[in-house]
Amino acid sequence: MARLVYYSIFGAVVGEMMLTAEQDIIAGGGEVMGSETMGDVSLFFLNPVGHIHYWVSDAWGGSAEFQFSSSPWFGNQDGREIRDGLWRKLRQCLLRF
Repeated sequence: MARLVYYSIFGAVVGEMMLTAEQDIIAGGGEVMGSETMGDVSLFFLNPVGHIHYWVSDAWGGSAEFQFSSSPWFGNQDGREIRDGLWRKLRQCLLRF
């Protein structure tokens, strides 16, 4: 149980430190120790999934659309409203990138 708490706190702290470092590099013009190459490599290792996402998005023009439809189980309209709200929020988050 203690590991769960410690690892969660440690992970959150390290994640925030990595985000701050990434933002500092970007604010500094993308350079680390005066080198753009070091800056690019550092940014990649700080956020590899984000940079791969940007590369893929740039490859197809930077936009994407998706459509989802389903029917509620046993006519449960409350569940459908909750699900639709979650899908709207997910779609908004994805479209920001």
